[in-house]
Order: sequence, then structure tokens, then C-alpha cells
Amino acid sequence: MRVLIVGMATSVHTVRFIELLDGSGHDVHLFDTALSAQPHPDLTGCHIHATNLAGEPPAGATVEGPPAGDTCPRQLDHLRWVIDTVAPDVIHV
Repeated sequence: MRVLIVGMATSVHTVRFIELLDGSGHDVHLFDTALSAQPHPDLTGCHIHATNLAGEPPAGATVEGPPAGDTCPRQLDHLRWVIDTVAPDVIHV
């Protein structure tokens, strides 16, 4: 099952939720809602879709995103694109 989580990559709560799914065989994607933020260092086991990422991604995480930009409408367009491209079975907000 393909799962898309919409949340903050900086949050320990997001990390813990993704850890629950790790090893389940699900294809887990995280759309990062925190603009220009450094992801939590323990965030692994998922594809991170970030409109703007500050710093280096955590080891074990795959980061995907559009070219640099920082406006909210751009982030919403990116979320639409991720939903269309990833085609998740479940979206958790």
C-alpha cells in the first residue's frame, strides 16, 4: 500500500508515526509542510517530498522536490503534483 503523510519533517511525532510503518512493506511518502526547515535527524524509512529543504537530508531518507522557491501557492501546487504522481492509497494529514 502506498501511504502519503502530510506533516512536518521536523516533528518527532511525524518521525514516530513513520517508524510505526517502517518494516510493514508499505511505500511511505512524507510531504513536508515546514518551509525551509531541517528534517528531524531520525527521519528515515520514507520518501520526503519537500518544497524547500534546509540543510542536508537525514541518512536513509530519499528527498524529492521541485526547484527552489518559497511561496505557499507553490507548496500547494507541489502537493497536488505529489498526489497525482505518487497516487497514494491513503493520505494521512
